[in-house]
Amino acid sequence: MAARRCHRRQQGFSLIDVMVGIVVALIAVLVIYQVFDVAEGIKRNATGAGDAQQNGLLSTFMMALQAADSGANIAVVADELDACPKGDGSSQSDVKATLRPFPIIITDSGDDAASDSFVVNYGSAERVVTSVNFRSAPTIALGGDGDTFDVQSPLGFQKDDIIVTMSPDANGTGQCAQSIVKDVSAVDADGYVTITHGAQAVAPSGTTSVSGSSSLLNLGPTPRRIQYSVDGNGTLQSLELFNVADGTTSVPIANNVVLMKIQYGIADPATGFLQKWVKAGNDGSEDWSANQMLQKSYTDLSRIKAVRIALVVRSESYDKCAYADTCPNPTSNTFSYTLFGQCDGIPCPDAITGSLDPTPGKGNFRYRVYETVIPLRNAVWNLHKAA
Repeated sequence: MAARRCHRRQQGFSLIDVMVGIVVALIAVLVIYQVFDVAEGIKRNATGAGDAQQNGLLSTFMMALQAADSGANIAVVADELDACPKGDGSSQSDVKATLRPFPIIITDSGDDAASDSFVVNYGSAERVVTSVNFRSAPTIALGGDGDTFDVQSPLGFQKDDIIVTMSPDANGTGQCAQSIVKDVSAVDADGYVTITHGAQAVAPSGTTSVSGSSSLLNLGPTPRRIQYSVDGNGTLQSLELFNVADGTTSVPIANNVVLMKIQYGIADPATGFLQKWVKAGNDGSEDWSANQMLQKSYTDLSRIKAVRIALVVRSESYDKCAYADTCPNPTSNTFSYTLFGQCDGIPCPDAITGSLDPTPGKGNFRYRVYETVIPLRNAVWNLHKAA
């Protein structure tokens, strides 16, 4: 039988055909990989920018809420709290213990490239925010645990409220005593209640009584004195200072905060309108440093009408080409920033400028800069003007 001849199209692929197909497939894989790599880079960049933006927005939002509340329950009685002894603000313990009527204290780092910190101070009374009078007496004994006060305030006090006795002196020359409410009696026919209180922390130490013209302030069950700072790892954190023991753990708020700077908005003592922005230091005419704040009178403290906060935040992931479409020279990718560059005609310090080099761990991230001005509404509403 004669052999059957196959048509060329029925003989299959040759070795050359297979090799050409492999080469084409490899080229396709290479192109797909390049497209994938570019797409992932864009995704990382977008995600990194989103991370930085989220950190900045969250941080400024939370601090703005707290700063705006500063002075609540305190500004309205600042002239009475002015009796409380002064401190020098040189230690955290001093800021913890003071009853001076400060709304906010900024601690300047002393370096434009290092973060500042600040402490906000406010009460939490819901029923009465002004001081109340004691029942008429020559003196009011500052007794120990289980002693009582008679005050004219039918609805203003509840168990576990923090209370402060204030003498009628001024400018840090008086006595103040802090305690906690243990029980409140029913209202008598004259509108007075008897408050049973705990042991009192008295300043100055050794004081046993105050005059009958003293008054009592209710700070509510949870007065706050919160410190905000950035640690060495770039974590924005808060620390509760009021009436707590040493060693309290800081609470992290946001990470990857590169820099935080804060300035005071100081009002004109005669008009109450914003006069200047200052760092927390000596501006040549006045000293607003942290160790001077607790020595100022309430009229000076009430001039703090606003603060402004600036943050530099970065993305979580390192980006080798963060600021250019290509990276022929990574050292050219330095990130530069300017903080507090706009003052709207109000005298202010020079703008803060800086840069972050592209060394891994410093630059070459996605960065965002945020600034916000926070009016201290309790200081604004309770305006104190110079006589």
